Amino acid sequence: MINDFNTIAYFGDGKIDNMRNQALNRVKSILTNAYNKGFDYWAEGLIHQVAHR
Repeated sequence: MINDFNTIAYFGDGKIDNMRNQALNRVKSILTNAYNKGFDYWAEGLIHQVAHR
């Protein structure tokens, strides 16, 4: 009984960690793609827009 509970608790935490890691990896890949596709150019455009409002 106790062993079953520990197993459920362990795998429950594992699922949460998996979800968090997947989300972080998704954000990292989005930022990496943005950087690789001319992040500096995009940032300059954004600064230009804000500066001329």
